[in-house]
Amino acid sequence: EFFKKKIINQSIYNNKLNWFFDIKSILYSNIDKKQLANYANQLVSDYKKIKTNDNLKKNKSVINAKSVNLNKIIQNRKTGNTKIVEIIKLVKKLNFEKFFKFFLVHGSVASNDYIYGWSDFDTWVVINNDVLSSTNQLLILRKKLLKLYKQIIKFSKFQHHGINLYTEKDLKNYLQGYLPKQALIKNLNLLKEQEIVFYQNKQKNINLSKKILVDKFKFLKQAIKKNKYDHHVIKDIPILPFKNGDPFLFELFYHIGTILNIPILYLDALGKSSHKKKSFQKFYKIINNKFIINFIKKHEHIRKKWPKYKKNGFNIPDKLIKDLGDEYLQNCLQVYKVILKKINSY
Repeated sequence: EFFKKKIINQSIYNNKLNWFFDIKSILYSNIDKKQLANYANQLVSDYKKIKTNDNLKKNKSVINAKSVNLNKIIQNRKTGNTKIVEIIKLVKKLNFEKFFKFFLVHGSVASNDYIYGWSDFDTWVVINNDVLSSTNQLLILRKKLLKLYKQIIKFSKFQHHGINLYTEKDLKNYLQGYLPKQALIKNLNLLKEQEIVFYQNKQKNINLSKKILVDKFKFLKQAIKKNKYDHHVIKDIPILPFKNGDPFLFELFYHIGTILNIPILYLDALGKSSHKKKSFQKFYKIINNKFIINFIKKHEHIRKKWPKYKKNGFNIPDKLIKDLGDEYLQNCLQVYKVILKKINSY
């Protein structure tokens, strides 16, 4: 859909770029070579047209990124670390420094408090300008990322997104809604040691977190109405409600993740931004609603015990359905209704 848009701006281009290199479009979709070349040509053409307004007043942000210490990761015998080491080694083997200016790993993998089998391999990556000037280089990079994603899903089987990509122009005008600086302070730098500088417009007119919550609410409302969960689908569109044995664990895993994102989005929508790890306790204190607190805590509990669920491919385990409870999606919808009402009245 992004490639059908006639308007060209940074935000739309970022969506196009990330879709083109996403784990779903590379690993789970069958796109013919001619169509891929058309998409790549459009990315090259559009990038030339994007202008950054250098006259606006902007905040300068700096991230110090030290090169990752592989020996330190290897010495830590935490389950999953061998898979992380293999991913990092593959990044170096694939010579990504020729394609990327920066390649950071953040989130729970960087802070070493991940849950093996649940946590994503989260990245913040800046693609080189010269790659965005060449259709051939874009297509070569897709092939390299196919190899990387096959390695990543050995660590996180249900990962629903690829590398999080930005351009050098994005660094000059870092948009509201891009991954915040706070999320990058704790990082694993997979390329050379360097200082990362980016500039963000001081004006914040759009409450993006509120918009995301509204969009999630509208989608879920329609999904329940149509009995179809047409979001982050890798094969067949799931028929609702989710049931034991259905081959839709990929999509249900994504949905559970969206519920766990509610605290950080809610806080940001109120202008009380927080690191995700600390967002839950802050959210519970502010929300003052027992039903919502218990509902989100149930999802936290599922996340913590995820490795113990007996999973068969993408089939949904019976215990997971029981733990989510009766009227699960209707309860999710009720949570969105309450928090959006509170945001609007704040």
